Amino acid sequence: MLPVGEIEKPPAWMDNRTGPVVVSTRVRLARNLHGAMFTTVASVEERLRVVTTVESAASAIPASRYSRSFRTDVLSRSDRQALHERHLVPKTLLDEDKPSALLLSQDEGDAIVINEEDHVRLQALRPGLAAEEAWDAVDAVDDLLDGSVEFAFDSELGYLTACPTNVGTGLRVSVMMHLPALVISGRFANVTAAVIQGGFTVRGMHGEGSDPAGYFFQVSNQRTLGRSEGHIVGELAELVAQIEAYETRSRKKLMDKEPLMLKDRISRCRAVLDSAAVMGSTEAIGLLSILRFGIGMGLVQEPALASLDHLIMLVQPGHMQTIFGGSLSETERDARRPELVRKHLAAVN
Repeated sequence: MLPVGEIEKPPAWMDNRTGPVVVSTRVRLARNLHGAMFTTVASVEERLRVVTTVESAASAIPASRYSRSFRTDVLSRSDRQALHERHLVPKTLLDEDKPSALLLSQDEGDAIVINEEDHVRLQALRPGLAAEEAWDAVDAVDDLLDGSVEFAFDSELGYLTACPTNVGTGLRVSVMMHLPALVISGRFANVTAAVIQGGFTVRGMHGEGSDPAGYFFQVSNQRTLGRSEGHIVGELAELVAQIEAYETRSRKKLMDKEPLMLKDRISRCRAVLDSAAVMGSTEAIGLLSILRFGIGMGLVQEPALASLDHLIMLVQPGHMQTIFGGSLSETERDARRPELVRKHLAAVN
C-alpha cells in the first residue's frame, strides 16, 4: 500500500486546474483477453494467467508510466478501501479475494486494473475538464498493449465486455463535479432528468453504487455501442460545460438573493471543523464541501481547492486506517478525524 508519508500528500493530478465546479476527469477503457472467460466465471488459475499476461504486456510500456504494482487481492480491506477512495480501484474489488492487480503511475494519474469486472481497465485521471487529454493517455496505452495481447473483439459489435452497456468502444468518461448550488436551490432534479434523457448518467462521489456525498457527483456516458470515442468524449465535454454554466448561474442567484444565509452557513461549518471533538466521515465531507463552496464563491480565501479536495479524500475510512495505523473502530476513527482535519487546515492556511 502507499506509505503514510505519501498518502498524506495530494496526488499530482490534484493541481491548480481543479476548479470550483469541475473537479476532475476520468477516462476508462474496458478490455478482455480473447479466449479467456470473463472474471465473473473464471477460475482462480485463469485469473492468475490474465494477471501474468497483462503484467507481461505492460512491461513493454515505458517504466515511468506504471512504476508501482499491487496484488490487490492480498492487500488488507482497509488498504483496498483507501485505493478506492483515491479513485484507483472500483468498489467491486473491496471484498475480492481472487487474483487481481493494480498497475499505477507515480503521480496516480494512470492506472491499469486487472481482473475487475473486465480483465483490463485502462484509466487516466486528470484535474478539471480534460476529457481529450485523458482519452489520449488511455488510447496510447491501449495501442501499446494491443501489440502484445489479443483483445476480445467482434467486427460488428466492437470490443466485448462483461457489461452490455460497455460493448463497442468500451469507453467510459466520467467527470467529477461539485454542485451545491443546484442542490440547495432545488434545481438538481431537473438537471439530472435532462442528463439521463440525453443518454448520460449521474452517480455519487465514487461512481456506480455510491451515495451522493458533499454535493459531489460523477457525470458519465451511459452508452458506448455505435458511437466513436471522439463522439463520446466531445459530447460529454459539451454536457459538462452546460452543467457548469447552470451551477455558476445558480451560485450567483443564491449570492444575490441570500448572501447572509450563505455566509452564515459557511461560518457555522468552519466553526464545527475548528472545534468538534467527534466527527463521522459523512459529516466531515459535508462540512468540507460547504467550505469548498465558500471558497468557490469568494467568501473564503483559504485553503486552495486542490488542498481541500485532498483533505476530503483523507477523512474517508480507508485513509484514516492507513494514516493512524492498525484497525481502528468507527468510534475511534470518528474521534481522531477532527485532529486530522485541523492539522491539515492549519497547514494550508
